[in-house]
Amino acid sequence: MIWSTHVTFRKMFGITQVAESSRRTERLVVEGPQKYTRNPLYFAVLLVVLGWGLAAASTEVLVWSAVLLAWFSLILIPFEENELQTLFGEQYARYAESVPMLVPLTKRKRPRKA
Repeated sequence: MIWSTHVTFRKMFGITQVAESSRRTERLVVEGPQKYTRNPLYFAVLLVVLGWGLAAASTEVLVWSAVLLAWFSLILIPFEENELQTLFGEQYARYAESVPMLVPLTKRKRPRKA
C-alpha cells in the first residue's frame, strides 16, 4: 500500500508519466462490486468512517468522513480515472458512463452504443 501510494503521488505530481508506469497487463474489471460503483473500496471506507462517526456520536470522525469524501471525489478518483482512461480507452469510457463513480444507488446513465 505504501509503494502504491508512492507511485500514485509520483504520477500525480508529474514525476513519472502514466505511459512510463503502464506495464500493467490486467483487464478492466466490471463485474462484482465494480458493477455497482467504479470505486467500491473508497465507498466502503467512507461507509466505515461514517458509521464509526455515527455510532460514536463523534463530530471529529464525521468531519473526517467529509474530508475523505472530498479527497476521494475531487483529487484521487479523477486522477485515477484519467489514468484508467489512458490505459483502457473507449472500453473505460463506456464503463464510466454506465456505472456511478462512488455511490452505488445513484442513477446510472445508459451506455453508448459502440
